[in-house]
Amino acid sequence: MQRCFFALPEDLLAIFSLVEAKHQLRYTASNTIEASISDSYSSGASIPTLWEPTSYNSGFFRRCYLVTMSETEILGRRIVLTSGGVRYAFDQLVNPDTMELTTGAQHSSGALLSGRIATCSDSPTSKKLFELFKRAIGKHFRQINAFWVGPKAEAAWREGVRLAQDVKSPAEYDLREQAADAV
Repeated sequence: MQRCFFALPEDLLAIFSLVEAKHQLRYTASNTIEASISDSYSSGASIPTLWEPTSYNSGFFRRCYLVTMSETEILGRRIVLTSGGVRYAFDQLVNPDTMELTTGAQHSSGALLSGRIATCSDSPTSKKLFELFKRAIGKHFRQINAFWVGPKAEAAWREGVRLAQDVKSPAEYDLREQAADAV
């Protein structure tokens, strides 16, 4: 299950506020690192990278977090590297009671990159978390084609900001109203 969206930080703060009003959550950076513990935040508003523009040289870069109930322990999946050493992956494979949140980002070029909520877990807790965020997004964002767009992101879009899945993709793949495609 997934729901893709475009959001500026102010849009996400409204979603965090709505969901966190009823549930204490934790956001853990979903990445692969050398340490067996990843950075965690007690609220969406406390995620320090939420307001940082994104830049990258190759590939696609988005910040991703595992969302859990505050009491859920997050485990790092141990990976032994063939080149030597060990890394730990923080993902849903060993953390079924989680939901993935990719915040999207505002690229240094000004383009707004898409985010998403998703789960691949059948855990009741994971499904509950997904539904909480899905409802909050449905309440505050507007659906445009396959994406949900936050009010601030939509205002920026109306002023000419690209809403794209990747800054390297051609502009014809950017979000557009269906009426714009009509002849």
